[in-house]
Amino acid sequence: MEPVIRKMTTQDLEWMEEAERRCFSEPWSLRLLEEMLDGQLDEAWILETETGEPAAYANFRFLSGEGELMRIAVQQTVHPVDRGAGEHAGEQRAEHAPHAVNANHVQGV
Repeated sequence: MEPVIRKMTTQDLEWMEEAERRCFSEPWSLRLLEEMLDGQLDEAWILETETGEPAAYANFRFLSGEGELMRIAVQQTVHPVDRGAGEHAGEQRAEHAPHAVNANHVQGV
């Protein structure tokens, strides 16, 4: 299985909350993360490793024709089998970016 980028779902919230605590001095609360997923301005993606485990997430906000990276969190440890995940993630981001831009009518990022 190759690393994959996919849209975040409510099933990812527990992992995200833990990632917030590990990565940020002022982590977002579970409530804020839930609101982000329910909101119409935000889009969040998860990077899964080759073993299917979450390795990172990113949250983007789309407003007034622009897109802004709001948050990015990366797992501190990655299993040796998954060390190539970043390489494949770059390819997938390039594939997903035009869809996100078009879907949100973004004119600038």
